[in-house]
Amino acid sequence: MLNYQTNKISSDKTIIFLLCFFGLMSQLAIDSFTPSLPYITKYFNTVESVTKLTVGLYFFGMACSMLIFGHLSDRYGRKRSLIIGYIIFFVASIFCSISQSPIQLLFFRFLQGIGMSCSFVSYRAIMKDAFDNDSQSLANANLIVSSIVLFVPPLSPLIGGLVQQFVGWRSNFTLHAVLAIVTIYLIFQYLHLKPLVNTKSRWLESYKKVLSNKSFILNSVCSGLASSLMFSFVEVSPYFFQVKMGFSTIGYSLTSATMIVVPVIFILLLKNRVSKMDMDKVMLYCASISVFFSMLLILSYFIVGISPFIIILLCTIIITGNAFQYTATYVAAYRGVDDQVGASSALFCFIKILMAAAFSLVVSYVYVKNQASLGLIIGLPPLAIIILKIIDVRN
Repeated sequence: MLNYQTNKISSDKTIIFLLCFFGLMSQLAIDSFTPSLPYITKYFNTVESVTKLTVGLYFFGMACSMLIFGHLSDRYGRKRSLIIGYIIFFVASIFCSISQSPIQLLFFRFLQGIGMSCSFVSYRAIMKDAFDNDSQSLANANLIVSSIVLFVPPLSPLIGGLVQQFVGWRSNFTLHAVLAIVTIYLIFQYLHLKPLVNTKSRWLESYKKVLSNKSFILNSVCSGLASSLMFSFVEVSPYFFQVKMGFSTIGYSLTSATMIVVPVIFILLLKNRVSKMDMDKVMLYCASISVFFSMLLILSYFIVGISPFIIILLCTIIITGNAFQYTATYVAAYRGVDDQVGASSALFCFIKILMAAAFSLVVSYVYVKNQASLGLIIGLPPLAIIILKIIDVRN
């Protein structure tokens, strides 16, 4: 039986700070260069579908290595796993910044994903280790981290847009490399963990035990669907707002910021109330909100045409409903997890990212002509969540 590594990492504030920074890094690597996607397409004289693959292959790289990092995290400790991963991410970021062809860029984005998978796995395992007194404590901690990390998606395109405007797309990857060095320093300096009792569980044995938990698997799938909504929006929105609607790079970045700040405010205002609720109900309520307003987004095209205000308003509400899914699915999935926390975190993230990557790859070949097609894309994942949770609750 594997003992948890610690109930506290120095202090609760240190835990929250480090978890937020790991979350910041993982989100920044996704979002900061998205304003540059049209410019990368033009620079390499390629097509949109190829450039969009930089998003999907990043997630695919994460999915390919998560199960390895999860087992290493349980067997050798969270800290070693994090350091190895961020070194890989640093090297990949340097090579992304000097890529000379679309193939090179795609390969090193895939390698970036492999490195960053350590952060996705370890920060969830550390949170489970540290805030496992009851589901309310875990939910409250996750909501606090989520509310802070959610500031990254609006800030990342804004930062990336400014970098693109004044320096160029390569510098976004240089920024990734610099922040990777900062993260490695913080891990060495502040992440002091009690050593794990060495587990003798083999790789396959660890995951076989986790896979036997059907509720864990179903809620992990729901988490993947929630991520699919957000990542597909991140993928198609630069082209829709900048190319189709004529927004400038800065204009698109400010629009993205607006659509994310609202859900952050709602999480901060409602986190204490939501943490006390049944997470199954939270998932159903929030998915229903996202589906309803996705339908309104589709209908708005036929009623008012392409209206920037209506599109931004409805997308903001859809994203707000989806924002609470990250905490709800995480807490619901981990209810029956008592040991093999690293393996559980790896499988949770593997399912989540693999689904998001697959959905992102499909979306990369979809041409978004108007808000009707946009509403259809971002409305499908929450609809699937509703169906799965109804099945789960009945069982």
